[in-house]
Amino acid sequence: MVTKNDLYAYLTCEGVRRGYCTIPEFHVRLPDGRLKKIDLVWATPRRRGPVQDASNPDYWKLAAAFEIEGCNIRHHRNGMLRHVADFADVRNLRDDEPLQRFVVLYTCAHDRAWNHDRDWEEEVAARLAWETGDAFRIIDGRHIGAAIRGIPRRGAHRRTVL
Repeated sequence: MVTKNDLYAYLTCEGVRRGYCTIPEFHVRLPDGRLKKIDLVWATPRRRGPVQDASNPDYWKLAAAFEIEGCNIRHHRNGMLRHVADFADVRNLRDDEPLQRFVVLYTCAHDRAWNHDRDWEEEVAARLAWETGDAFRIIDGRHIGAAIRGIPRRGAHRRTVL
C-alpha cells in the first residue's frame, strides 16, 4: 500500500536526486484561460536571477509533471476526465522540449475516509485501463520507481540562496 504522502515524499527526493527542482502546486495557464495547479513537477530554471511578472513556464522548463490521485478516482469530468482535458494542454514553451506527464495512483489513505480492508487491485486495474497514452501515463504508485525510470537525469542544480 502507498499513500499520497509516500508518493509526494518519494517524487520530491527522487527529483532532487536526479538534479531537478521539485515544485508542488505548480501553476500553468491553460489555453482557455483557466489556471491549472499541477500537484508536483520536476523542472530546471530557464534563467538565473529574479524574474518579475513571468509566468511559471517562462521561468521553468519542465521535465515531468505528476498528478497524485486515489486509486478510486472516478472517470467523470471532475475526476480523471479533468486530467485528460487539462494535461493535453500542459507543455513547455517549445515543442522540442519534451515533458512527461503522469497520474500516479495511491492505494491507501490515513487522512480521509478509506476502506483499508478492501482489496484495491480491481480499482487500480480499472484506472490503468483508462490510459490513452496521448496526454499522460497512469501509474500504480506502488511501482513508481520502475515507471519513471525513463526520465533523464540532469546535472545537479545550483542551490538558490534565499
